Amino acid sequence: MPRVFSLIHRNPRLFWGWLCFASRLMPWGRLPAPVREKIILRVAWNCRSRYEWAQHLEIALRIGVRDDEIVATTLFEDSIEVEHDRLLMRACDQLLQCKLIDETTWEALSRSYSDKEMIELVMLTGHYEMIAGVLINSGIEVEPAIEDVIQAFFRRLS
Repeated sequence: MPRVFSLIHRNPRLFWGWLCFASRLMPWGRLPAPVREKIILRVAWNCRSRYEWAQHLEIALRIGVRDDEIVATTLFEDSIEVEHDRLLMRACDQLLQCKLIDETTWEALSRSYSDKEMIELVMLTGHYEMIAGVLINSGIEVEPAIEDVIQAFFRRLS
């Protein structure tokens, strides 16, 4: 069981409501799993939440997100080669920086996602920004098995 659950369960009154809400985003969200994980990785990277990034690195790899796609979630927007991923990362960055996706980005993403999915994209980003804050402030450490995944990922990149 990931340590994040026991961390948040220190406040059971918040834990159960959070768990219900969070499960509607992941794993039972409407966004395709690779898109969801790329967004979460971008949030974790921007927030510098190592624990969140590590957990979702493992999940992303498990569901088939390629190493190069994961690396792209860490790059400056102009360096991201795949247009769709660049749009997703731009939306995520805009939400984290000023809480507003600009009209051009929103319209471009709306061609690929329904209104329900667009709302989910905004809520997913905000939720994982909140969780990143909890994780960073707790000082929680990555589980050893997940640390092994990180190290294997970095070895493949070098």
